[in-house]
Amino acid sequence: MQMEVVRFADAPGYTVANHDEVSVRRLQGGEASSAAFVLVGHTIFPAGAVIPMEAGPTGKIYVVVEGSLSVEQADGVRHTLSRMDSIFVPAGEARAVVNDSGAPAAIVVVTPRRRLERRDRDVGLVTLLEYDTATRPPPQACPP
Repeated sequence: MQMEVVRFADAPGYTVANHDEVSVRRLQGGEASSAAFVLVGHTIFPAGAVIPMEAGPTGKIYVVVEGSLSVEQADGVRHTLSRMDSIFVPAGEARAVVNDSGAPAAIVVVTPRRRLERRDRDVGLVTLLEYDTATRPPPQACPP
């Protein structure tokens, strides 16, 4: 296996249900590369764009790389994120993403693959593991 570079200009676009107002590209994994453990996408939100409230089967990390936008939880709590802020959305937690900033915004989305391939170094076997962020223990907080 060798390293795989994906130039942003060559990153393939893809479609996501209920993401009609935004533009998405795959930066790694899926259609873009052979990275089997993760999907990395880039989403551009024009001013006023909304991804409606929904929950996904796996956890996601959003990293704002341009502008600012809001991530709203099902209970109405809203998190406003600016450039280089990030948020982890656990599996099964509903959220909406809203660009109410009046200017374009962009995020990088990191999602684990539903099934992961692991190579066992000791015996050279390949096994498939179901990755379930809902059952993983929460990370320990770092001391202040």
